[in-house]
Amino acid sequence: MSINVKIAGVAVTLLALSGCNTSSKDDTTVSEPKVRKSLLVMIDGARYEAVLNASTPNMDQLEIQQAYTGGISGSLSQSGTSTVEGESTLWTGSWHTIQKSGENGFQTVWQHLKEDEPELMIGLYPNWPIFDYISFDLDSITKKSAFRTGTDRDAEHQNSRVIADKIASGEYDSLFTTIDMVDYSGHCNYGNSGGAWSDEYVTTIEEADQVFGYMLDAVKAREADYNEEWLIMVAPDHGFNRQKDNGSVDCAHGSQDIDAKKSGLLLTKVSN
Repeated sequence: MSINVKIAGVAVTLLALSGCNTSSKDDTTVSEPKVRKSLLVMIDGARYEAVLNASTPNMDQLEIQQAYTGGISGSLSQSGTSTVEGESTLWTGSWHTIQKSGENGFQTVWQHLKEDEPELMIGLYPNWPIFDYISFDLDSITKKSAFRTGTDRDAEHQNSRVIADKIASGEYDSLFTTIDMVDYSGHCNYGNSGGAWSDEYVTTIEEADQVFGYMLDAVKAREADYNEEWLIMVAPDHGFNRQKDNGSVDCAHGSQDIDAKKSGLLLTKVSN
C-alpha cells in the first residue's frame, strides 16, 4: 500500500478529532468521553531499514508499517523525494503532483480541522523552515513557527522539550514538529562520510528516538493525569539514495531509488 493511502487514513483520523470531543445529550454512559488529541512527528530522512536496525525503545512503543513516498515511479503521480514534497504529502495525504504544496489551493489536514471546529488549537513547529517553501493557506493556524536551528543536535533536544512543554500545558489539540538530525547525518554532516549507509547514521536515529522520547513521555503524562487519548504518529518525508555500484554514497536523496522512496509509518493504536 502506498504512503499516500496510509497517510490519507491518518488524515481521516486527525479529522476525526473534530468530531470526537463532544457527546450527545442523549448519551447515557456514566464516564465522560476522552478528549482526543494528536502529535505528528516527522523524522527527516530516516531510511526504513536503518530505523529497523536501530535501538529505538521509544519508537518501538508504536506500530510500524512500511510505506512509500514520491509517488508511483513512471506514472503521473511520480514526484521527487525531497522534504518539500514528502512533508506536503504528510500534511495532505496526497501526492505532491496533485497538491503542489498548496499552489493550486489544495488544503492541508490542519485547514480542514480548523474549518470543521475553529476552536481547536493547532501548533506547527518544525525545525527546518518548511513555511518558506510551501503555499498552503495557513492563516487560520496562529500557532506556527520554525525553530531554524539547523544541524545543531543539542538544539534539537531543546526544541523537543519545548514541544513537550506545549503538550504538558494542555493548550493544544494537535501538534506537529520535526526532528532533522537524521537527514543532516544522511547528508554526510557531523563528520559522517558514510551518509545514510553508516553506523553513525544509525546512531543518529537512536539519538532522534531519545529526542522523540521527551514528547512521548509528555503525552503519557497527559493521558495518565487527564481524560485524554492521543494519536501519535511518526513518519519520515523520504529516505536516501542507494549506495553506488562501487560502494560509495552520494549523501543525497531526491531520486526514484527504492531506498529514497521507502519509508515507515509509526502510530499508536486507534480506539474505536
